[in-house]
Amino acid sequence: FVTSHSSHTSEFICAICTQLVEYQKPLHTPCGHVFCFGCLDEWLTKQKRCPNCNHAIDISSCTEMKIGCALGWRVLGRVQVRCPLLAQNCVWEGDYSEVDNHLISSQTHVNSHVTPTTEANALKEQGNAKFEQGMFQEAIKLYTKAISLAPSNATFYCNRSAAFFMLESYRLSIDDATKAISLNRLFAKAYVRLSKALCEEGRFQEAVDVMHKALEIEGLEGVPVAQQELERVETLVGLISNAQASSVSDSHEDAHRLFTAAMQLCPPYTNAWLLLELAREQVLVGQCDQALRITRDLIRKDGMNPSPYVVRANALFLSGDFDQAIKHGKEVLRLDPDHADGSRMLRYLRNSIASIQEAEKNMGNREFEQAVVGLTQVIEDTKPPVHSPLAAQLFSKRAECHLRLHNYNESLSDTAKALYAQEDCLSAWITRAGALIALERFDEARTDMEKLMEVTHHNPQVVQMHERADFEQRKRKRPDYYQMLGIPRVASEREIKVAYKQKALELHPDRHPDKAGDELKQMEIAFKQLGEALEILTDDMSRDLYDKGYDAEAIRERVKAAQMAANKQGGHHRGW
Repeated sequence: FVTSHSSHTSEFICAICTQLVEYQKPLHTPCGHVFCFGCLDEWLTKQKRCPNCNHAIDISSCTEMKIGCALGWRVLGRVQVRCPLLAQNCVWEGDYSEVDNHLISSQTHVNSHVTPTTEANALKEQGNAKFEQGMFQEAIKLYTKAISLAPSNATFYCNRSAAFFMLESYRLSIDDATKAISLNRLFAKAYVRLSKALCEEGRFQEAVDVMHKALEIEGLEGVPVAQQELERVETLVGLISNAQASSVSDSHEDAHRLFTAAMQLCPPYTNAWLLLELAREQVLVGQCDQALRITRDLIRKDGMNPSPYVVRANALFLSGDFDQAIKHGKEVLRLDPDHADGSRMLRYLRNSIASIQEAEKNMGNREFEQAVVGLTQVIEDTKPPVHSPLAAQLFSKRAECHLRLHNYNESLSDTAKALYAQEDCLSAWITRAGALIALERFDEARTDMEKLMEVTHHNPQVVQMHERADFEQRKRKRPDYYQMLGIPRVASEREIKVAYKQKALELHPDRHPDKAGDELKQMEIAFKQLGEALEILTDDMSRDLYDKGYDAEAIRERVKAAQMAANKQGGHHRGW
């Protein structure tokens, strides 16, 4: 129906359907080609390459033509076309951008020589084309005009019901499907449309009753489709019933699994009632991030429904975002001052948050015993799901308090619970390393920190704890020079040298000709360490480093570094 010269339209031909692209929502690819939205969307589900040039693309990288290539879109709108209902003797010709307005206008085709039914069917076909392209609003307009021409045609209502369904206007979809059934009680597809829309409204048992009623009708057209829908909704009702029973019995993992399975039976996975129930169970099993995503989408669709705010407030609390939790709790009462759970939930949130903040205040004041008591009470009162961020936060804080109180085993027990809740809880890993070091389990602490350094890209806290574990391990393994010489730690340099001479005479290998093999080797090692003791304890810097915990190797490294720094500084002074 295009009348413009092909040289004006060649750039606007969709390579997939080989037709002029739809005007309302054509897509422009990064490689500069234009396609119908529906055609390209379906194409990219099979392969992520441009049908024209094989360039790698995906649907997110494409833009609507009116945005990505505004000038081209305006040129497309000026392409000259005839009315798609040319076969019905419509002689209209004009801009491509005006075709839809022409088709749905109440002033067009009024004096047509064709029958209203023929014209209505032609409009339905145009509506079906829009539906296939995902242009549901435009499809509804065309179906509506078709209905105005043939108001007793059940198919038109059924098709418009499907378009309303895709726009998530489920009540309008129910109305049209019900009207289609009233016009043709043998029309199985209308019952199926009604059943699907009822399910999206959360009226699952009504959907079952509708399909049972349909299959009782003798002469029903499309029995297999109706039977398939009945099986679907009965399975759905069974899953929901079992999920609710599991939730009541606190088997939330089972409830979450069953609600997830139910969602798979409700494409396009937008069932608000099921999504909210699924989000509730996600909160109760600690999957707060997923619950927050679902409730965010539900609130965007219907910001006046308080129920998603209730679930979201709980998810925010269990995520440790206390301010936002309180904000959403208040919003519940703003939307519905008499909400059954609103006041109780807000009071619970405020009390729990106050208790947590009091425990944190005690930690800041170094009142760790009181902090342990407070955190224990909060854990008992809130019973956070084992995989929730709040569980990780509370157990990690209590573990830190136990560490400060030298309750190392209790600290390790709480860090294990925190890491089970949230494997990437950094504070729990740091506290665990501190407890392991205190228990002289240095290898475990070093192994944990080495793995964590790779994941955290050498986080300063992790690196510091790794160095501490290494330091403490070397400190425990180094010889005790004071004990070896038999002197106090405050001995003077003269006392050290006198003690060294006495011990050297005792341990010198020449004084023990009767020793051999391993026994002699051990004596040689002891004599060598005695020399290290004299060297380190008679040098002020070396002795200070030794008293701080450094071993002989580390002391030599630091003394050497200090000497190099001093030499470098002296060289600069000479340059002046």
